[in-house]
Amino acid sequence: MTPEEQSHMKMCIIEFSELMEKKYIQGQEQHGGSLWLKPQTNNIIEEVVDLAHYVMTKRQQEGILRTLVEAALKSDDAEIKDETLKRVLELLP
Repeated sequence: MTPEEQSHMKMCIIEFSELMEKKYIQGQEQHGGSLWLKPQTNNIIEEVVDLAHYVMTKRQQEGILRTLVEAALKSDDAEIKDETLKRVLELLP
């Protein structure tokens, strides 16, 4: 792997690890702890369904973003460009 790929991989691992720790602590506080002693099948199914909705929504948003950016690039009207960029920002985290 290139140094850039190595760096990217490490950043992803660090970020994901930090998110996992935070989420685990929140979940333990919210659900009373001892995750390993509780049945998880229903939770897993619910989370997978939620994830599918998030993934499909993100995909749809990316299509909208592409359309908006393409429209802004084609337009010579500054007002249209500004309104388009405002809409793009609304779809970004």
